Amino acid sequence: MELRKRKGNGIFVWIILLFLVIFTITLLLLLIWGLSTSLKSVSEFRKNKLGFPRSLAWVNYSTVLKNFSVMVGEYPIDIKGMLINSLLYCVGCSIIATITPFICAYLTVKFDFKFGKVVYGTVLVTMMLPIIGSEPSTLRILYFLGLDDSIFGMYILKMNFLGIYFLLFCSTVKSIPQSFSEAAYLDGASEQSILMNIIFPMSKNSILVIFLLSLIACWNDYQSVIIYFPSYPTIAYGVFDISRSTDSDLSYVPLQMASMFIVMVPTLVVFIIFHDKMMGNLSMGGLKE
Repeated sequence: MELRKRKGNGIFVWIILLFLVIFTITLLLLLIWGLSTSLKSVSEFRKNKLGFPRSLAWVNYSTVLKNFSVMVGEYPIDIKGMLINSLLYCVGCSIIATITPFICAYLTVKFDFKFGKVVYGTVLVTMMLPIIGSEPSTLRILYFLGLDDSIFGMYILKMNFLGIYFLLFCSTVKSIPQSFSEAAYLDGASEQSILMNIIFPMSKNSILVIFLLSLIACWNDYQSVIIYFPSYPTIAYGVFDISRSTDSDLSYVPLQMASMFIVMVPTLVVFIIFHDKMMGNLSMGGLKE
């Protein structure tokens, strides 16, 4: 019986491995096709849509950088303006979306009060329920408060503890031994001091990972820009606008691919620099580095 179970588990593992290999190869092929297409001239792309370029048309990237703009009313926003909007949106929203669930997770885990269970249950329930229907009411509230079409309004929206990040921070805080806080209490430390000088430094690995994941998600997010602050287009929105306005014209496909790879460069750099942290363990204890 044990031999049959081992064989069955071995077959299952090989099937999963084969599926992952096929999935990885598919992603790599799409990435290679997009890169080769971005380096083709319009005439070559019309003749050769799947093959590699015979000559590298780097002019596509320079053309995108020079002409990459979005019209907001009667005024064009160039790539510099979109870059500033992207940085304001990504950095600000990522900091808020990381710190808020971390503090809520710390309060929920470290203090034994009944409302903490309600908070934890609320997070689980909201993760299981579809929230797409809340967009009209959210927009209405922002309009009523005068926060619509502003980056500050997005900061307010990101100031919530709902989602998987809260659960990850709960796991991180639980892994920190209570003896650290008890020793600080004996030395006369306040709750704020314990949070800032003990819990926060010992959770820095998880905080950094969540911040980077949130940063990448915000950098690639164009839907929130369209819905909540269309007057402040980001680079991701610019790429979407190019794809939408030139979707039916094959002559713009190389430029579309070039713009997408330009947008991908910052996230690729972030991943290369912090890949060890991002691929590491999110749970940090008092005795683990």
